[in-house]
Amino acid sequence: MGAIHIEGIEETVLKSIALRAEQNGRSLDEEIRAILASAASEKPDRLTPEQAKARADEFAAIRAMTKGYSPETDSTKIIREMRDRGYSNY
Repeated sequence: MGAIHIEGIEETVLKSIALRAEQNGRSLDEEIRAILASAASEKPDRLTPEQAKARADEFAAIRAMTKGYSPETDSTKIIREMRDRGYSNY
């Protein structure tokens, strides 16, 4: 198992983690390991090439619904359609 030495941690941050450790019934070291493990298991913000292509295809479908940009396009209708189709997370 590896070891990390970190300097310059603000006292307020350290106290916050110590309080969190106490609330979770862990030592400070155990709490820090749990925080690091949780952070390491989170999904990265980057898209895989497959996800990027799927998103580009979705955007192309949206563009096709608008039949090109024109000042007369009612954005309210487009936004509602996007919401109804589950595009609200983009």
